[in-house]
Amino acid sequence: MTDREKDDHDFPSKLTVYVVTCWILAAFGGFMFGYDIGISAVSSGAQNIWMLIIGRILLSFGVGFGNEVVPLFLSEISLVELRGAVNILFQFFVTVGIFYANLVNYGTSKMHPYGWRVSLGLAGVPALFLFIGSIVITETPASLIERENETAGKSTLKKIRGVDNVNVEFEQIKATSEIARKVKHSCKELMKLSSMPPLIIGIMLQIFQHLTGINAYALVLFQTVGFKNNSSLLSAVITGIVNMLSILVSIFYMDKVGRRILLLQAYV
Repeated sequence: MTDREKDDHDFPSKLTVYVVTCWILAAFGGFMFGYDIGISAVSSGAQNIWMLIIGRILLSFGVGFGNEVVPLFLSEISLVELRGAVNILFQFFVTVGIFYANLVNYGTSKMHPYGWRVSLGLAGVPALFLFIGSIVITETPASLIERENETAGKSTLKKIRGVDNVNVEFEQIKATSEIARKVKHSCKELMKLSSMPPLIIGIMLQIFQHLTGINAYALVLFQTVGFKNNSSLLSAVITGIVNMLSILVSIFYMDKVGRRILLLQAYV
């Protein structure tokens, strides 16, 4: 029996409409981030520079919290056999958000003098979905159990797994939560010599990923190399399509070939 077959046997589950809905609603946090990347740094109702700055700060809070919480939420409510693919939903919605922003920019480029306000105002669409989603979706079983609400945690686990036989997974989450509660000084533990290799690797992977230009503002980049306004907008749309298709490939293969192979391929 393979490890995956063993996991499927120990943690029985089935795909339900409810859990898929939770995945999609939560992943709109990535959509909001992607739209923010595609639109850049500003608010549709701004009358002066200070309103732009304040709007950007508020948006950054929302995007920052979403970037932290959404991938964790998706991981904690995903099915074991689909965990990699479900976690990538966040990044997929980031690319959808970028593509959506590029389409909006292209469509409003000739709407003078208020096209930029339309572009910025439409950032409220993914934010609205995320707000609704935060009301509709469930709390994760791990979070409930770690906060010693075991009855609700087990009930929620049954709901998102679509089966009643969740005892093995429930006990595993309880054991993990007990270990987490015993960690009193997490930052101090993180600074121990034994924690340095994974900490450094994790940080450097993120740093080098950004230094490759993977999240560069496509519109500004195309304009910098000499594209006219409409050409740069259209080029950004085409880039967004390729980006989305690439993420779909990763979603399909993540749980088949593993993370390491896809990561290595990304840097070739």
